[in-house]
Amino acid sequence: MLAGTTPEDVAAARLGDRAALERLLMACFGALRGAVSRVIPDRMRGEVSEEDLVQEAVAEIVRSLPTLTSDDPRAFMKWARKIAKRRAINQIRQRLTAKRGGGAGAVQWVDGELLSGLLPMLTRSQRSPRSAMAHAEDLENLRLTLAELESEHRMVLHLRFAEQMPFEEIGKRVEKSGPAVQMIVFRALRRLRGMMPE
Repeated sequence: MLAGTTPEDVAAARLGDRAALERLLMACFGALRGAVSRVIPDRMRGEVSEEDLVQEAVAEIVRSLPTLTSDDPRAFMKWARKIAKRRAINQIRQRLTAKRGGGAGAVQWVDGELLSGLLPMLTRSQRSPRSAMAHAEDLENLRLTLAELESEHRMVLHLRFAEQMPFEEIGKRVEKSGPAVQMIVFRALRRLRGMMPE
């Protein structure tokens, strides 16, 4: 539970009580900052402000609070951290895309077959009533995350998971050995897992 907060605080904040909302935000500020800090790549620490990202997350939390369906402070914390992490990841992606001069082509390159082939490897299976919505969100997160990978990694993942090619055959296409291709796939999957929102 958030220290010093109660389900009544969450309920009151959802109904517009500013004092209750301030208590909740103060109690979870450190967790929001931690969620944001963990997704900023080391090479971007000097150009991305944690404080700005946390403030953007807080603004979204305030706007979205009426959509929260639980009064449990732990649920509020989990929901708020997820928003902070997602906002930070989106900002970082936008900056990386802008540095490369666009990126629309990279996002469009990612096809549905590749997404469907990769998603089970990167996410837990979901059997709850919310699974359809969660699946759609996972697909969108994966599509955006794939666009951030190097083109060689995307191509190898496409050949492996969309076209179901063996490593040796992929190696002939990209002029590498089968074990080298296997290592590229392993590294690309590890990077995707690290970049994907929880």
